[in-house]
Amino acid sequence: AELTCNLADNNCVTRSKSFHQVIDQYPDMVNVAKQDAKGTLIDGKRIMDSILQAHPDVKGVICGNGPVALGVIAALKAANRTDVVVVGIDGSNDERDAVKAGTLQATVMLQAQAIAAQGVTDLDNYLQKGEKPAKQRVMFRGILITKDNADKVQDFNIKS
Repeated sequence: AELTCNLADNNCVTRSKSFHQVIDQYPDMVNVAKQDAKGTLIDGKRIMDSILQAHPDVKGVICGNGPVALGVIAALKAANRTDVVVVGIDGSNDERDAVKAGTLQATVMLQAQAIAAQGVTDLDNYLQKGEKPAKQRVMFRGILITKDNADKVQDFNIKS
């Protein structure tokens, strides 16, 4: 199942498309549900409750952001389901804790610190030297957070 974070947000639409570019390559994986959880824990829980009723054999859930993933985890806990794999994206401290507890398989941490630093550098170069960045868009890779490195995550940053 997929619970998106907010289909009115272009970033969330891009995340969903990216998920499907990978997942759709595996014909044995069947998407039993896709719903917009509006990016909130409460909607994530409510929608996952409904998915569990309609599809009690669901095996995994991919979530468009951290709060949605935490809502899914709450619904699974209430249903006493420990057999469903949940993954998220954001890398918040709450997600880190869920990864460490084993209720969230993994999350992808967006490099907010690096993105902000690059923005400040670009702005400073423009203000001080009149130099515009070489590119309007700069890509930053997400960092996969699992039990192996969750202890290094703090406030959307990872210690080397």
